[in-house]
Amino acid sequence: MATFDAYYTPWCIAKNLVEAAGSHEPSSVADFAAGEGSLLRAAALRWSGATFIATDIDKEKVSYLRAEYPSWLVGDVDFLCPDSRDFCPPLFGMQGKIDCILLNPPFSCRGGRRLHITAMSRNFRCSIAAAFLLSALPYLRIEGQLLAIIPAGSLISDRDSEAWAFISEYYDIDFLAEHGPHAFQGCTLRTASVRLRVKRNLQLNLGQTILQSERGLQVSLFRGGIQMHRIDEVHSGGGVPLIHSTELRGGGLCSPRYYVNACARATSGPAVLIPRVGKPDISKICLYKENDPIVLSDCVIALLCEGLQEAVYLWKTLKDNWLHLERKYGGTGAPYITLGRLSIFLKDLGFSVRSTRDAGKLPLGGSTPGSLGDNYLAANPS
Repeated sequence: MATFDAYYTPWCIAKNLVEAAGSHEPSSVADFAAGEGSLLRAAALRWSGATFIATDIDKEKVSYLRAEYPSWLVGDVDFLCPDSRDFCPPLFGMQGKIDCILLNPPFSCRGGRRLHITAMSRNFRCSIAAAFLLSALPYLRIEGQLLAIIPAGSLISDRDSEAWAFISEYYDIDFLAEHGPHAFQGCTLRTASVRLRVKRNLQLNLGQTILQSERGLQVSLFRGGIQMHRIDEVHSGGGVPLIHSTELRGGGLCSPRYYVNACARATSGPAVLIPRVGKPDISKICLYKENDPIVLSDCVIALLCEGLQEAVYLWKTLKDNWLHLERKYGGTGAPYITLGRLSIFLKDLGFSVRSTRDAGKLPLGGSTPGSLGDNYLAANPS
């Protein structure tokens, strides 16, 4: 478990940060490094009807918050550890659903080391404060805002330059205020208050203009049915390639580990393949260009298209709207997306969607393709 220096937010700074939310009226407010709860207390004075979520790594502070604020949803979590977040009840199913996030993340840890983290399907090496922001953003609703107190130097440091470049690609960054070196008791570091909001043009992407909804391109959803723990029952020396989520890499397919017999339900391209289960990863949005049959595990969904041009268009559209698609994955255990959520998402993008278990069923006959050659790979579809 990580150990962080703790500098709790002075009341005047907490109130000013909440006021910076403007006319925003959130129904849910969270602080993932809540400490003694000053940020959420300031928020509760302004938005008394909201749901408040407080987490912290310090179990003593968590016990204090539970006793003092029994109506809050409180949990102990090492927020920079994905496994710890997955097992924190107040965070179950909350990705993409919180209206307002307030943060005074730890400024440093002993030794001043950088952290290696994976956030929003990217790897980063950055400061503790930047790592908190990157880990918190997936929980923010598209129309919401994150208000945070960070070291002032983080915005211009080489250490955090990659993190801020990535954040600025998807979020508007508003500088709110700078706090002097003695604003926090026991801390001589200059800090700044910032506000992050999803860029307006990205907010408008869903359900509006950029995806040419008038085209109404048809997509059929096909969920695979092979359970990997029963692979021995259908595995054969030859037959049809089996595509599991581990075969989805770099925007295309790698060589399969298994082939299954002709009794399995198969589909074919042109199609876009995405994982149904697992941590969302943009590199696993894969284009399959071929007409050769494939069989999917139950962890993969095929989005079947009428032609290659339509499949490439869909593939690029999903990548362009990755920030939104990622938020459709949820669940109390491993993240997953349902056919229903995916169907609604595609319809919002302007596609005509058909979801049927038999959409991709093919009569295999004696077709038993051998191995996948160069034409099978679709990592570079342009």
